[in-house]
Order: sequence, then structure tokens, then C-alpha cells
Amino acid sequence: MSPGQGGFYANSLRYLDNLGFAVNSLCDMTRTIEHNADGLSRLWLSLQGLIMRIKGWGADWFFRVINFFKKLLDRILFYLSFSNLKELLQDPAKRQRILNALYLSLIH
Repeated sequence: MSPGQGGFYANSLRYLDNLGFAVNSLCDMTRTIEHNADGLSRLWLSLQGLIMRIKGWGADWFFRVINFFKKLLDRILFYLSFSNLKELLQDPAKRQRILNALYLSLIH
């Protein structure tokens, strides 16, 4: 037997070692792909949840702004007691009443 040649047992061990390395590498690749797929699915689900929350917050904000302006208009009309606006703007005391009505409607 020459030094470059190994016996059946040595060749078998080398073959099994190489095969084990190949199988281990394939397992690592599969594990990495599985983690990436799991991470992408979780990312997608979190983005969907974020979009739904933003839509909910946007709708809630929109309706709150609409209700705010409705209440503001109601308070202004209440404080002005449906008076003639042109007449109110000419008199400084009545103009002050309008400003007070606006101020009171904004702070409540």
C-alpha cells in the first residue's frame, strides 16, 4: 500500500465526514431559510396591524375634528343668540362678545 492510498476504512471515514459536512450545511441553510420566512411572515402581520391601527386612528381623528367644529359652531350660535352679525361687528362691545364666544368655545 502506498502512502497516498488509504484503506477502505480510512476512505469510508473521509467520505462520511464529507457527507456529514454536506448534510450539516444543508441543515443550516434550511434553518436560515425557515427563520427568514418566519421573520417575513411576522413582519407582514405587524405591518398589517400597524396599517389597521393607523386607519382606525385616522378615522377616529377625522370624526373628532368634525365633532369639534360642530360643537364650536353650536356654541358660537348659542353665545351670539342668533343676532344680526353685521350689527354685532359694528359695535365694539358686541365685537368683544363675539371674541369671548370664540374663546369660550375653544376652551370647552
